[in-house]
Amino acid sequence: MHGIKLFMNEKYADIVLNSLKYLRANRYMLLFCFIIMPDHVHVFIKPRGKYDIHKVTSKFCSYTGHAFLRQMEKNGEVRLLTKFRTTVFSKKQDRRYHFWRDSLAKNIFSYRALWRVMEYIHSNPCNKKWHLVDDRADYKYSSACFYDRDEKPIIEIDDVRNWVF
Repeated sequence: MHGIKLFMNEKYADIVLNSLKYLRANRYMLLFCFIIMPDHVHVFIKPRGKYDIHKVTSKFCSYTGHAFLRQMEKNGEVRLLTKFRTTVFSKKQDRRYHFWRDSLAKNIFSYRALWRVMEYIHSNPCNKKWHLVDDRADYKYSSACFYDRDEKPIIEIDDVRNWVF
């Protein structure tokens, strides 16, 4: 998100949530965990069927990017739009605005690595840089409450414990 705290505004966080819900409901992926931080998003997914990670992330970025643009134009957020404007120095010359950095998709091959990644994701709102909550399970835009307290998160997820090894 280029360091812009876009997701402090619930309208933009909801766009991300809606995209994740859609991709999960339409069987593009399993969604094991997620967190929407003020200026970035972490998700732990498993593509399904004929879809690979690139297809899923491409659909996610395309939907959210178009929705962000519509929302910013609707709200007359010219200054915000300018921050996402594609420059001549940008890698992506096929669009006027660029909202997402390149995906950092990684394969996970061990149970230990899986839990380490999920711990990292879920602990983000409690780290020194952010300190958004004292208990990570209290953070609204996270699946930590599911794994820590067995509570339903803001959107439905797939329990990773049912799918691993």
